[in-house]
Amino acid sequence: MTLSLPDEKREKISKLLDLFSNSSSSPIRRVAQLLGTLSSACPAIKYGRLYTKLLERAKDAALKENEGNYNRKMTIPDSCQVDLKWWQEQIKTAVNELKNDSFDLCMSSDASRTGWGCICRNERAFGWWSEDDLLNHINFLELKAIFLGLQSFASNLENIKILIRTDNTTALASVNKMGSIQHKKLNTLARKIWQWCEARNIWIFASYITSKDNHEADAASRILPPETEWMLDENVFQSIISYLGQPKIDLFASYHNTKCPTFISWYQEPQSWKIDNTRSSERHYPGSREAIREAYLTNGNVPSGAVDTMISSLSPSTLKQYANETPTPTRFIRNCEAIGLFQDLNPFEETFKKAVENVKRGCSKSQNTAMAFRTAAPVVQAKSPLGLQLGQYRKEGLKLDIAKASGNSLMDLDSPSIVRCDEVLSSVGPPTTPDEVSRSSSVLNSFDKMPLVDVNDSVPDFNFSQHKIIRDFASTRGEDPTKKCLGLIAYGQEIFYIWESCKNELHTANVKQSLRDDVWDEETVLRLRMPPLFTVERLLLNSSCSLMALTGPEGVAVLHLPESWEKNKIIHVPCVSLGERIFQGERHLLRCAKWNPGSPSDSHLVTLTSDECLRCYNVLDKSVLWSCHLSKHSVISHLNIPSRIMLGDTPVNFDFVSPTLQPDEPLETAEWPILVLWGNGNIFYVVSTMTSKKPTITGPLLMSPASDDNYGSDASSLIVIRSSPPLVILSTCSGT
Repeated sequence: MTLSLPDEKREKISKLLDLFSNSSSSPIRRVAQLLGTLSSACPAIKYGRLYTKLLERAKDAALKENEGNYNRKMTIPDSCQVDLKWWQEQIKTAVNELKNDSFDLCMSSDASRTGWGCICRNERAFGWWSEDDLLNHINFLELKAIFLGLQSFASNLENIKILIRTDNTTALASVNKMGSIQHKKLNTLARKIWQWCEARNIWIFASYITSKDNHEADAASRILPPETEWMLDENVFQSIISYLGQPKIDLFASYHNTKCPTFISWYQEPQSWKIDNTRSSERHYPGSREAIREAYLTNGNVPSGAVDTMISSLSPSTLKQYANETPTPTRFIRNCEAIGLFQDLNPFEETFKKAVENVKRGCSKSQNTAMAFRTAAPVVQAKSPLGLQLGQYRKEGLKLDIAKASGNSLMDLDSPSIVRCDEVLSSVGPPTTPDEVSRSSSVLNSFDKMPLVDVNDSVPDFNFSQHKIIRDFASTRGEDPTKKCLGLIAYGQEIFYIWESCKNELHTANVKQSLRDDVWDEETVLRLRMPPLFTVERLLLNSSCSLMALTGPEGVAVLHLPESWEKNKIIHVPCVSLGERIFQGERHLLRCAKWNPGSPSDSHLVTLTSDECLRCYNVLDKSVLWSCHLSKHSVISHLNIPSRIMLGDTPVNFDFVSPTLQPDEPLETAEWPILVLWGNGNIFYVVSTMTSKKPTITGPLLMSPASDDNYGSDASSLIVIRSSPPLVILSTCSGT
């Protein structure tokens, strides 16, 4: 059903508009009468209210200037003349639909000082604010979040009605009233939103949703910008296009850094033409029969009428042979797996085999063997490749040798070691050659306190991949190469742990017993009484193997491992979450978490979060022993965190350095230095004890050669090998 004006009403309004179209000024009273007439016609003129806001703002400004005197004259701005012309065109024929409560699309939006987020049809779109955006009030950002959400989900839609859910009443009013009389910026942005909708014949309506119910959009608005976002310098780009010509489409871009009006984004983005370049092809491989048909037709030498005859002459077995060679996505992934590009469990088995071979060759006294076993235990693939350079830090007498190992690294020094060398070198000098780097890594020193298992020449060939928990785990991963095991497995005190994400369970097996008895089907399941509310991406065992931390970007939980184990049993274990207010309330992300090796009770966990704070928890009572805010030590501390993240001026990782103990000094009072790595390559030196409440911070430490010449500005992680002097392994996002 539609609503329209009577012809007499149309004629009356049209004549009234003609009087104003030829005049640059008019008494305020007559302008107010015109606005009243137009407002009465708005229910029958779609988008009509939008084209009265500028004139209404001009009238209110004139009244304030003339102290409320309606008899004074006011100037009609040119922008208002444009709106009056729109009315003159629409008043003659326009009609409007009667509104109801049914909508074709529903979306929820929210904004924070970090960015914006929008949820629609179980899909998420989000982005970050520029420096100019952050100068605006949060009400403006909430309204802009609505606009960006519409551009993300409705750019290619027409002739629909959209319901917008928002928890900001100012943004709600600006949408439903098609502007704001009091606030110019809100009115300008609301005008852009509605004109964008008008071009697509879209009608929008905003309704209120509580902040509690709007948690999904809120979480999306607090996602921190990735460190992989970058763009070509504008001068460089102009030089390129002057030589190669102007491109028509940007295949890998966001609306922040696109160089072309048409671009393909990774995720849902405002104004993007398509999502995910790698999946943008809408034509799937049709099969070998259709592929051969298209090849005949494309070649052009075969008449179209003869193609079917030629295809039918091919036997099914021939087509099957062609099918075995055609490049389907599944076959491509299998080929990648065959050459080792996608490895889930092989790194564990292969590295362990190498370690066993070293033992059989009589190399058990070598620190290389210890490192090989230590590497095999956690099976954690490093996020970035590492490269080899040697350098030194010197700061107030502190001397650290830096080793950046080349090639892919599977090293992780957080989990307990699973091998005891026959002899541990009592004194190791600083490395002088690359071959001596690993020999100087006496990682099994007295401070590690790590549980160890003897390995001798009688160790059988390692074949643990046949165990039931490995087979079950591999089957849950499927053929999807994106489903990596990453840090979902751990090892300590002869027990092998695998985290089952689907069931929130920890599956365990006794490795030594399985190897000795050749039994591969016995397991114990640890079922959590209070499963974590976040996605677990890594398991961290403490050195006594009594506690295990489950970590992910959105939280940390610690479970208490049982003291006694029974085969083929389900054991319910307690699990407590740490920092729930930080992760769930304030929506900060976890950067790094490691057990404090100086904890007398082996129950202290140190975390680094996106609010640039280092915290030490006693997981037994969930208390915070100390906290250390690092933001004040940034080089450009006046900028907000998202801006500093893009410039690398924010902490990204940390690790512990062995302390220097004085004779008869108790372990509780020993200072355990922490090296905190920043994205720009700087390293800060944090010193704390188990009794102090305020850690001391110094740095950044001096590096030789300089970081600008040697290490880059995209540092991502570091590992400290507690040798003498300590070895620090750095990695960068760019693979150097």
